Amino acid sequence: RFKWLLVGLSFGVGVGGGIGLTKLVSLL
Repeated sequence: RFKWLLVGLSFGVGVGGGIGLTKLVSLL
């Protein structure tokens, strides 16, 4: 259970980081 929780967390952080990066790039 903890493994899947970590996987979900890392996946969510990765997706959020990607969206943040695209927003920063679009602002530049």
